[in-house]
Amino acid sequence: MKNWIFNRVFLRTIFSLLLMGLCVASANANTRLVVVDDTDYAQQKSGLSLIAKEAFSSRLSQMNFLVLDTESVLNKTVTKTTNFSKNNFTESLPNLRTAYGEIIIIFFKLELFQSQQYNSKLQANVSVYSSASETSLISTSLEEANILLPKECDNICTRILASRATREIGDILASRVGKLIKSLSSANSKEITMLNAVKFELLNFTNSQKNEFIEILENELPGFHKIENMQTKASLSRFIYYTEISNYKLERWISIGLEEIGVFDENNFEILVKPGNIQVLLIKTQNKRGSTGNPLKYN
Repeated sequence: MKNWIFNRVFLRTIFSLLLMGLCVASANANTRLVVVDDTDYAQQKSGLSLIAKEAFSSRLSQMNFLVLDTESVLNKTVTKTTNFSKNNFTESLPNLRTAYGEIIIIFFKLELFQSQQYNSKLQANVSVYSSASETSLISTSLEEANILLPKECDNICTRILASRATREIGDILASRVGKLIKSLSSANSKEITMLNAVKFELLNFTNSQKNEFIEILENELPGFHKIENMQTKASLSRFIYYTEISNYKLERWISIGLEEIGVFDENNFEILVKPGNIQVLLIKTQNKRGSTGNPLKYN
């Protein structure tokens, strides 16, 4: 009797664990990704970027993400696939959303820095964007500094000697990115929470203006999560601002926030908005001088 009860409890436990695993796998499989090679053309010649991208995509597939075929996605949504890069992909987002709805776009860039002392370096950079919010979700990089290449190593030589390290970089970086994407998922709905990670740059703010403005960003704007990497040098302040709000709404609200710190005239500020970046510039007004008069007569 005891054995029967034990076996029953054991089977229930195993079944529950399997069910939980299936639920997690299903949640990740609902997250659709497309990985775009954003490597410079000159760097692509060795073939290393393709090796790294394939290892990167393979690891994400093993983590139960649905990795879409890059060429198919670009053919359906972009007129000129060669121009689809991190710098201009927003132009193709309407077509992308029409064809695929909400997906995650990952730009993968690999660079090889060759050294005269044989000790070359590989660096991979990944930028993750949401097609829904048009914002940056994740930006991360990884490098391997001990790539031994002879001085006269052509593209074939480079591909042979550096392919193993390239695969490892792609695999490790994909594992990191996959975990970061999962960490953004809601505990209840298991859906990706699209955090807008905005790099703010404040120029020509006084100390008090900067403090008041940041206090507004933190305490009055809806959707705020956190501020990281605060850096200040002279009249320039930089920080990463995490929010659930799109750049479009932020731009409108920033204007209101500037009014609250006493900057009312639109001629006294500029707001420059790019994907993942917002620059707020206060324009210093020159003190008006009176008429110079006639110095020859009145001196």
